[in-house]
Amino acid sequence: MGPGVKRIEQPTIQNGIAVFPHEQGVRAVFGVPQLQPQHSVTLDKAMVLEVEMGCMRLGLYSEASLDSISSGTDLFATNGSWRSFVGPDYMEDVLGKAVDDIRALYQPLYNESSLDSDGFMVGINSSLFQESTTANVMHTMLNMDIPDSNDQLTWIKGNCTASLRSRLNLTEYYPTDAPNYCNMFGLGGSIISDGALYVGLSRFVCAAATQVNMASVTISSNADGTVNPINMTRLPADLNHVRASFFDVMQVNNGQDTQYTDFVPYDRFTLSDNPDGETSHYITHSQDFSSIRVHGTGSGGGSAMTRVASLMIDDGLHLGNDPDTATLTVLNDGNDPITFNVSRVTTWGGEVGASYILTSLAYNGWAAENHDAVLVRSTGGKLGTCYSPPYALGFLPLVLAALIVIAWALYLLLTSHFTGLKNLEYLYGGMTPFWGVVSSHTDAEHTILGWENHPKPHLQLLIQGQPLVDGETAVRYVQSGSMVEKN
Repeated sequence: MGPGVKRIEQPTIQNGIAVFPHEQGVRAVFGVPQLQPQHSVTLDKAMVLEVEMGCMRLGLYSEASLDSISSGTDLFATNGSWRSFVGPDYMEDVLGKAVDDIRALYQPLYNESSLDSDGFMVGINSSLFQESTTANVMHTMLNMDIPDSNDQLTWIKGNCTASLRSRLNLTEYYPTDAPNYCNMFGLGGSIISDGALYVGLSRFVCAAATQVNMASVTISSNADGTVNPINMTRLPADLNHVRASFFDVMQVNNGQDTQYTDFVPYDRFTLSDNPDGETSHYITHSQDFSSIRVHGTGSGGGSAMTRVASLMIDDGLHLGNDPDTATLTVLNDGNDPITFNVSRVTTWGGEVGASYILTSLAYNGWAAENHDAVLVRSTGGKLGTCYSPPYALGFLPLVLAALIVIAWALYLLLTSHFTGLKNLEYLYGGMTPFWGVVSSHTDAEHTILGWENHPKPHLQLLIQGQPLVDGETAVRYVQSGSMVEKN
């Protein structure tokens, strides 16, 4: 599909793909589940697409005062820290050679006698750079009155591309259609100098390279749902690349001749275990055709993977000219004054690449269905306990003890007969508390009960007139109305 309408500035998971833009490009991990807040997942053998971008400052600047009607000024730096570089180490000397070649091409456009104490020379002609108060990154070239300058710039970018491909041991499939790996960029926006507002532009040479690697990755999310930077370790493996080319056959010249028209080829990448394999697998690029929109599961995911780097270095010159992608060139600073750090361009490139990946790719459903189960772990929130079912037998003694206690309590409740009177009836032979239970044929006022300890403690009716034995106790109940009084 090409890129979306905005850059992806933070780690994001979408459609089974996690992208991680960083200062020197972007990484994409395939087969990542959507993570809820405070969760993490570890993928032992994941496919990771890595697009690296490096840039070096050219020391060629342009500026114009917004308080003046005069045209801008081009500046050529000759000393200081103008040759700043950000990117992977293997790109530095390649971009350094391209910088020297471009500066040598541009130097005749500057007046050497204008060299000031700060080491700047001023352009001979008035500057025609594209002025913008809005912070932006885009492909840029100087207005050059040099014969065949475009051809020379094309040669310089081609030489930079060839050197980088040679460094990475890459061979192009179709040399005539091979894209550039290098290009020129400008970082523009507002600046303040000596209390005045200016618009400025700093120029760079940038390059991009692409890897497809196997890695062990851990991805986690925060309490607010944001995704943390990736924790990744590359693994040795073999990269397998299949390219299927298609063509259309047409009969021309009244059917006398056959003409073959090539379609866009399909690429597919797979990784396989190999303890003796490489941990870095660089792949060739394909040209970015932003006008092509291909949908469906058969549209060739590998083909989109080969085009990410081409867009990041704007090889097709779409970012500054295509209305659909113009928003990608605008930085968040707006009209505020900016700094012209090299890392701003490489970081921007990674965000553009992340937009391309999430818009053009999705993790294949059949691949997900046949993949091993993925374990997602909780890293916060409510605590949980996980155990294997056989371990539940360890709770059996506790369950049995609880059942015994419940049964014993129920037994005691039932045998207590719910009242103390029933208990007295058991202990005292039936005094509840009326005498009639023990001796129903005597009057209450004439009844004497004696305490007996054998065979069980109880009250026993005493015959009137019989004396008490030592150690015994007599209790007499006198009934008055409905009350029974104890004497």
